[in-house]
Amino acid sequence: MTSAANELETVQKTSDAEVTCNGTWQRRGYSPLQCVATVISDSNGRVLDYETLSRHCPKCGVDKSQKEKADNQCTINYSRSAPTMEPAGMVYLARVEGTSDADITWTFDLRQVVLDKIEIKFLASTFSTGKINVTLVSPKNSIPLSTEHVQIFSLAELSTDESSLNQLSITARLSYGLGDVAWQHTQLFRQGLNSENIYPFYINIRFK
Repeated sequence: MTSAANELETVQKTSDAEVTCNGTWQRRGYSPLQCVATVISDSNGRVLDYETLSRHCPKCGVDKSQKEKADNQCTINYSRSAPTMEPAGMVYLARVEGTSDADITWTFDLRQVVLDKIEIKFLASTFSTGKINVTLVSPKNSIPLSTEHVQIFSLAELSTDESSLNQLSITARLSYGLGDVAWQHTQLFRQGLNSENIYPFYINIRFK
């Protein structure tokens, strides 16, 4: 896949490319346990990237309905229905393949404004032993964020006075997971390509 991407960049003199996203299941119908989603270049027909989605682990012998998994290289990285596997395989943020952990931070400059309150929605999914820790960092303290529902914080919770709150940061740390697909066991903002009016990462800052 790396050679295909390099070839495309060499020929077109750009890293931008038109692609087709496609998926194939283990078997027909609405009950397959595995799906492979691929990104294919429209110009040379080569596969640029792929992802394997699995609702079942042949190694530990449990399916997506089991909450407890054996301590091995579990391959389960998807928990929804089979028809949603193809589009869902295309949209989320994850660690680079082969890495054990990763951090990503969003920083907001508030030096020229006075914050009243901030509303945050930060959705994330974990599988197997994967862990995601999200924190809202202000000069006053560091607040753990939920990855399941909306939270609202006032100025008093973030700072001792208006003038000291000149910056806010949101940091997500992705870690753990099992086996070769450990990097897929921590996923931010996962949603299907056909999702409309759904915002897994939402920030509403209100000023005084």
